[in-house]
Amino acid sequence: ETNSKVIVMLTNLMENGKAKCEQYWPEPGCTLRCGSFEIQLREENEKDSYITRTLLVANEDADYKPRSISQLHFTTWPDHGVPSSTTGFLRFYHHVKEVMETVSGAPVTVHCSAGVGRTGTLIGFDILMAEMKKHKSVNVLETVVNMRKDRTLMVQTLEQYIFLHKLLVEVHLFGSTDFKATEINQKIEEMKRYFITTQLTDLGLKLKEVLETTESQLSDSVAKLPNNKSKNRYANIYSYDHSRVKVQIDGNESDYINAGYIDSYEGARTFIASQGPKPDTVKDFWKMIWETNSKVIVMLTNLMEKNKAKCEQYWPEPGCTLRCGSFEIQLREENEKDSYITRTFIVSQSNQSHVSLLIFQLHFTTWPDHGVPSSTTGFLRFYHHVKEVMETVSGTPVTVHCSDGAGRTGVLISVANLVERIKSENKLDVFRTVKDLRDMRPKMVTSEAQYRFIYEVCRKFVEGFATYDNFK
Repeated sequence: ETNSKVIVMLTNLMENGKAKCEQYWPEPGCTLRCGSFEIQLREENEKDSYITRTLLVANEDADYKPRSISQLHFTTWPDHGVPSSTTGFLRFYHHVKEVMETVSGAPVTVHCSAGVGRTGTLIGFDILMAEMKKHKSVNVLETVVNMRKDRTLMVQTLEQYIFLHKLLVEVHLFGSTDFKATEINQKIEEMKRYFITTQLTDLGLKLKEVLETTESQLSDSVAKLPNNKSKNRYANIYSYDHSRVKVQIDGNESDYINAGYIDSYEGARTFIASQGPKPDTVKDFWKMIWETNSKVIVMLTNLMEKNKAKCEQYWPEPGCTLRCGSFEIQLREENEKDSYITRTFIVSQSNQSHVSLLIFQLHFTTWPDHGVPSSTTGFLRFYHHVKEVMETVSGTPVTVHCSDGAGRTGVLISVANLVERIKSENKLDVFRTVKDLRDMRPKMVTSEAQYRFIYEVCRKFVEGFATYDNFK
């Protein structure tokens, strides 16, 4: 009746075991009948953080003349919370705006579960974006108050209210940093000309902002508790409260470990970014691996570098068994490649004698601390091997660690996210990829050299990818 041709859905059908929305569209190949209406699903496409669907809706009272309805379904926004990534939300929002422009004049239907919190945040952001474009200034409080005059509780929580501010600041400061994969050479040449350490140009300023200020307002209070401080290898790299991995408590022990969940291009909590275990946290490390069912460990540091301990050896020598608390670890296989080593572990727990985990470790051995690998080709070969192993154990988080769990770890996860997006969309955004990682763990990608290396790896991947004529 309203002739609404776009539906924006911001909830999942079930969240935390509770029904949040009834599925109002059919499965592929089926027809859903609701009174005089018939609904068919014509097309469904999955993106990184959302799904697009095209529905055909016919009404027997209107001679079954079908209407095409576009649904954009954001799938990674928790109830009463905010998305973990501003970038994912902004990509979704821009897609919504593109679709809206094709059906101007008709109202857009936006819903979550209650139709106030997440719904109010998206509509409020749209209003504020238009206001910022027109007046070069915004009033978030006034916008929320005005929305609440039309519908109660629009923008439901303080976290959502703060999220609105964060989105607006990022849009104002950073603008658009997305670019096509075919533009990678041009972007690298720009960096060569302007990105000089001693002279902060626009590019340098952006990097400085992302490397120094992104994490300033994120809480890490648990990591700084007196009984947890000794568990941190470095005094400036802690786990954030909102993303930290929690291990089960034994007696008076803490649930803290210096490790955090990291989202990937393909989904939430795909990775765990961890510091290299210390002598007194090896047991916690294996407890985390066991409890999260992590079956792949990517190690990017050596045990000793420049005569400094960087990571405690958390696996046994061949033919031996390592015991850590209730865990027993055996080395089943070890193979040396040109720049890395692969190992297979069998992990069991004494109180669960009939249960064991097969763990794959891929250990990159030629990456200097705070530096970059000498070869982008060798690094990409290592990443492709990591990806192959990941695909055999999909559905469980992959643990990535160097010494601090931030520099080299951040580079590998950045490359993983960027490469998968290039394959899917032929686009990349190095700047926002690093910024998003910094929202989940501090200091991810530690130096300018590492930031540049990410670009070079992406260029090498694009060159190989283009060989298969994917960029036409």
